[in-house]
Amino acid sequence: MIRFKKVVACVSAVMTMAASTSMLGIVASAYDFRGDVNHDNYINESDYNRLQDYVLNGRGNGITRSTADVNGDNSINVADLLTLRRMLNGTDKKTLFVRGHNREFHPGDHFLEDDKYFGVLQGDGNIVVYRKSDGYVTFASDTDFHDDYTNYRLIFQAEDGNIVLYATPNYPNAKQIPIWNSGSCSTTKYRPYMLSFDYNGNLVWNHDGGQAWKSTSKGHVTPMNNTARKALANYRVGLSWDFKYHYETIDQAAIDFVFAFNEESVRTRCEYGTTILECDDGKYRLDLTPPEGIVGPQRGINQVEGTGPNMYVYDDSVAYVHTHGHFVRWENEYFSLDASDGKSDITIAEGNNRCGKYLIAYVGTPSGTIRKYNPYSDPHPSNMRSAGKVIFKNAPH
Repeated sequence: MIRFKKVVACVSAVMTMAASTSMLGIVASAYDFRGDVNHDNYINESDYNRLQDYVLNGRGNGITRSTADVNGDNSINVADLLTLRRMLNGTDKKTLFVRGHNREFHPGDHFLEDDKYFGVLQGDGNIVVYRKSDGYVTFASDTDFHDDYTNYRLIFQAEDGNIVLYATPNYPNAKQIPIWNSGSCSTTKYRPYMLSFDYNGNLVWNHDGGQAWKSTSKGHVTPMNNTARKALANYRVGLSWDFKYHYETIDQAAIDFVFAFNEESVRTRCEYGTTILECDDGKYRLDLTPPEGIVGPQRGINQVEGTGPNMYVYDDSVAYVHTHGHFVRWENEYFSLDASDGKSDITIAEGNNRCGKYLIAYVGTPSGTIRKYNPYSDPHPSNMRSAGKVIFKNAPH
């Protein structure tokens, strides 16, 4: 047996540390988790008693540095008893243990913290690890979806070992859904897990067989599905934007729509669009209640082709307006001229629509430019860059 330096503390100090604790049964394992002094795959009062007997009385066959040096200072002494007591009380955040029950955190919670780094679930939904000395970010989940979601919950799942961020889409009666996960789901149920920092501030998620996940791998973001995206967009039409019911000009209606949705369109890579209707009083209004919503499906970041929203054209439709969102293709800044199904931005304006009528076309682009094409007066474009004209710059984007 290897013997390590020990410091004998006064009995009164140790008795003070031995305050009552809840029997959490914090996880450990044969993977040498610090604190599992007796190597039974749990960290509990039995480990504390075993360590106390070693520190005070010099007894403890089988004591090893890897599990008994709880605070990592290369000595086994009263300081390790203090650290182990804090772990059992749930006040030590240098290591997060999970077994048998989930560990759950909410916005503002520090789920892991040591002398150099801390991990926090931010109010915007982003999971971030900061270096304390200068605020440098060693990890971010890239889930800062602004006001798309609410009620964030970060759960370290005991059953399958997956780390999952749940949230509720920000519209009435929405159900909570997973929006990010570590991808560490195991088919072996209820394994012991431990989360800690490595020397460089990376999160390391270990189980009893080795490493399950490390934050050098970003994890997996789950995009909001199209049904939820449409519900959110339609809800915002009613609450977040005070649209005029009647506009004096068609241009005013189109510009107002782009101002409302272009920034979100760029961020989510979804096209937003609808038609503009002529009213009985000679003014104009946006059709904000089409049966299938005003937002199209999300496009892949490198996807060339994609679909927009299903815009309904009626007898009183005079124009349509849409946003291009953001995906890697330079034509985002212009009207589309060619499409595999024959329905480009220009051909829709020139009658390839449900009513077979000419519609003035507007597009909001990722740079904040709003373009207009009038099939009644503008020549048919020979290329994308010659289609229509700019009527507004610096819209939200």
